[in-house]
Amino acid sequence: MEIIEFLRARVIDEKDRARYASEAHPTDSSWWAFTEPLTQGHYQATRRAFRHIDKHSPRQVIAECAAKTRIINVIEKQGQQLDPINACLVRCLAAPYQDHPDYREEWAPGM
Repeated sequence: MEIIEFLRARVIDEKDRARYASEAHPTDSSWWAFTEPLTQGHYQATRRAFRHIDKHSPRQVIAECAAKTRIINVIEKQGQQLDPINACLVRCLAAPYQDHPDYREEWAPGM
């Protein structure tokens, strides 16, 4: 598996998980809700946590997957031999998936 194939497969995985989550809990972007009263001390931390969760809602993840797919498509048009900038970009896009069993160490971005 080459890096572009690897990236495309990971993006599809992310999109599928987000779609499943969206279908399992269909709502607008504010898909979370407070289910129990909060004490004043826990309010700020809980509010920050819920903002983080909302930022990574299924709708947001699907939008990010669409953007990644567009980037991959543009880079893929370049052909097998990537220029240094696109090679670095592809490696950076793959870096978050370094724990995946198909990830290769040679794909690590050189900084």
